[in-house]
Amino acid sequence: MSQSKNGDEVSTSVKRLNIKNADWEKFDKELSSAIKDFNVHNKTLKSTDQIDDQAKVLEEVVKRAMAKSMKKVKVMKKSKRYWNQELREKLEKALEAKREARQRQPSLALKRQKIEEAKKARKIFDHSLREASTEQWNKYLSSLEGNDIWKILKYINPKSNDTIIPQIRKEDGTLTTTVDEKRHEIWKALLPEIDHGLDREFEIDDDSRWPKLEFDEVDSALADTPNDKAPGDDGITGKVLKMAWLNKDFKERFFKLLQACVKFGYHPKVWRHGIIVVIPKPKKPDYSKPRAYRPISLLKIPSKVLEKLYKKE
Repeated sequence: MSQSKNGDEVSTSVKRLNIKNADWEKFDKELSSAIKDFNVHNKTLKSTDQIDDQAKVLEEVVKRAMAKSMKKVKVMKKSKRYWNQELREKLEKALEAKREARQRQPSLALKRQKIEEAKKARKIFDHSLREASTEQWNKYLSSLEGNDIWKILKYINPKSNDTIIPQIRKEDGTLTTTVDEKRHEIWKALLPEIDHGLDREFEIDDDSRWPKLEFDEVDSALADTPNDKAPGDDGITGKVLKMAWLNKDFKERFFKLLQACVKFGYHPKVWRHGIIVVIPKPKKPDYSKPRAYRPISLLKIPSKVLEKLYKKE
């Protein structure tokens, strides 16, 4: 939950939102409204604290606009993406025919007729179901690119417990007993704390160590950002950020934020957060060792855009 300038609590949860079918016109209006409600200034940023505050509040306004303009996705555990109204109607007909076939009929001939009708209705439904599921599967396969093709393994391989991380051996030789202990040991081994120097304090002056950032450079970085790659913990995808960039109020403020970041080589704290998942390395003799795993991270899209700008500069 967050608060706007008038003190009202605003839900900014963006989990499970239907971004694909978003109402972008409403998103644009809600974005401008959120910028006004949160009183987001449009001044030049001159310190790390100002950069951090602006990055955080701009993330919040985008999340609020998303929450107010996009419907929540209700995905049940056994939901089928290929299921539609036509299949539902055919299933209902098959079930109705089955009920009639079970009822007592005035003659044996009529009984046999009802049984045949039930079999036919069921056959029609099964055929339509196979066609729909096959079409959805082929559509899914054709959408995969590059390393994404490996995603099909979770559908065609039998489920097993191979992906469950076993107990991890600590430095003292004992084994972990809880998930938190596993997380701590893996984190300590694979992601040790380092002095990255990102939290240094400074004031931004007119002497720039980087060339001045231009709007077309941000346009190019956004154009090079995929629309539907997995976002970070903020839920903001490439598509959402691109649509937000079209909003004049957001564009001016986001550009000045990026400009300040590039000007002094500073990365906002809120953009350093990510979702980290560990995957086992293949053919390791002992999976109780933390280094038998490889961490992968889902970073926030604004952070990736800033990295693209650094590379260009």
